[in-house]
Amino acid sequence: MDKKGSFANIYGIDSNDYMEVKTESANFSVRTFGRLRASKIYTIGDLLKRDEADLFSIKGFGKNCYGEVLKYIESLPNSLNANDFGMITSRKQPDWAKENRDLLYEGKFFDLDLEYLEKDKEYIEKMQEAYVMLDRKLISDIREDSLMASEYAHNFRYFYL
Repeated sequence: MDKKGSFANIYGIDSNDYMEVKTESANFSVRTFGRLRASKIYTIGDLLKRDEADLFSIKGFGKNCYGEVLKYIESLPNSLNANDFGMITSRKQPDWAKENRDLLYEGKFFDLDLEYLEKDKEYIEKMQEAYVMLDRKLISDIREDSLMASEYAHNFRYFYL
């Protein structure tokens, strides 16, 4: 349960849904991102657990940084069941996905264990759709260059590996 007055409580967002979503994906300014990192706020879930007083207590975190963070939080869906654009229904990937990252990046979905194909069929179908829509080179570039990944992260917020 998030503390009373936290952004998660104010905006009715479950911070646990965002514990694997890195702050890099928010495309914050360098200053805002740097202040959050210095305060050990690495994920959007971490950020949602904070309140206004927590953020203003961060050295160098002023009104502009706060406005930027607030604008981002206000843009988040209350629920991650946003299927309107064929998005993956949750940003939290299945446990097996990290272990099979290479197969997913290469689009070798049918080389996955049958257990995964049956258990997380919807997740794999959404990954296949996204893979078809994205260029192989783009996927490779994102995988190799973390700066490029953060640039694309805002546009591909629901395509999560």
